[in-house]
Amino acid sequence: MPASASRAKFGFGYAFSVTEIFGAGLDLIFPQYCAGCGAWGAQLCRACLDALRGEWEEVSAGAVYLQVFDPAGEEYMPAFPVFSLHPHTGTAQKTMAAWKHASLAALDRSLLDLWQMRLVSLRDMPGMETAGACVAVNAPSGFRRRHRGQLIAAKLASAAAEVFGCGYCDALRTKFSPGDLRPVRPHYSVAGKNERLAKGERIKCVKNLAGREVLLFDDVLTTGATMLGCARVLAENGACVRAGITFSHRGTTGHFGAGGHI
Repeated sequence: MPASASRAKFGFGYAFSVTEIFGAGLDLIFPQYCAGCGAWGAQLCRACLDALRGEWEEVSAGAVYLQVFDPAGEEYMPAFPVFSLHPHTGTAQKTMAAWKHASLAALDRSLLDLWQMRLVSLRDMPGMETAGACVAVNAPSGFRRRHRGQLIAAKLASAAAEVFGCGYCDALRTKFSPGDLRPVRPHYSVAGKNERLAKGERIKCVKNLAGREVLLFDDVLTTGATMLGCARVLAENGACVRAGITFSHRGTTGHFGAGGHI
């Protein structure tokens, strides 16, 4: 059917496609609300978009399970650097929650455009000089999120590969456990920390990355248990994590010696 045949003309000579008319009608019935502040009119308002621009921080020291013992210095040190754009509070926390639990195409576009714009400045950070020679790999999503197609870490990694000019590989999976069907416990509880550590131990590699350096992506860094599990299984398969990169991070504290180390 010609494009003109699917358009209807209204007063003042304007033409609208059937899809546009239908979409506008849905917006009237189900108005859009900003994921960051709840304001009506857009899935991400200009003020929240500006607030999400953020500045890159190296945050690996706050991830309990990423600490490894350095015999020379007799202290715990991060296994690899992790760069994050935001503390996981306020606008960033609300926006990430909406992004992870809803399928909103407009929110996808806005956040990935912003993500790619901010990644340009990350290339100048110490340790990121050889990003173009690495392969971008995302932390695996759980069974429920993969089933629903809510693959935020994969979207972040794929978008980053375009900016860095490197390869992208969806190489990691989480072995299914009946516990995956339970609601996720709070990250700050002992049970929540144990769940995340157990998830990290169930990660497997399904692609051949032997000899490659990896940029590891996740949506939020909390204790580092997931990144620990990813780095372990990648090392077992001959790859090495050069750096971790996340959209946001939670501040964590704890006894470093309690974590499993690479």
